Amino acid sequence: MDIIDKFQINPTNEFHILRHFEFVDDAYKKTLIGKPYWYYDYSKKKFIASHISKNDVEHALETIGTKFYKNIPGIENPKKILELIREKFMTFNLNNEAHWTAEKEDKHFVFTFEYDFAVGDKNVVSIKSLADDDKKNVKKVFRSKCAGESNIAVNTVSGIELQSANMIYVEIFETKQLPFFVITSFPDCLASAIPDDELVFVV
Repeated sequence: MDIIDKFQINPTNEFHILRHFEFVDDAYKKTLIGKPYWYYDYSKKKFIASHISKNDVEHALETIGTKFYKNIPGIENPKKILELIREKFMTFNLNNEAHWTAEKEDKHFVFTFEYDFAVGDKNVVSIKSLADDDKKNVKKVFRSKCAGESNIAVNTVSGIELQSANMIYVEIFETKQLPFFVITSFPDCLASAIPDDELVFVV
């Protein structure tokens, strides 16, 4: 299969990115409900086939993490973001600028690009950077009720002033478990630069 054919805008990738939204309109939700998709089960360390339910959509929107703002022109939902990412990815691929990083049998490609508007808050900080009073308010909570990740806990804190981001972060995974790339995207917040055990989401 050609590398471009592996870049698919499908319910699996839309759902992965949906977890980085807190709002999409009802018409878009209806395009996902009932569709077959693959979710990653962190306890089994593999992708599981299922169908997207109404509850799955709501659980995705409630997931704690870095979120896109509501109704940004041109990227109002995951499908629109994927269309934009595909354009950028094809440019990288055509110019031989896609530098993949191998991890065992899988590999991934990461890039960022600037958008015309602010896309979300930079709501990720290192616990080491917090003031002592804020450190006392850090709480560990379950990240989401999404299938396959309901037992994942993350650190959260509130009451911290945030800056907005106009950069979009993209991660494309190639795995032998699936015949297409797994794609996720969110407002760039330097999360990849902070070790997991030090990472705190500002909520």
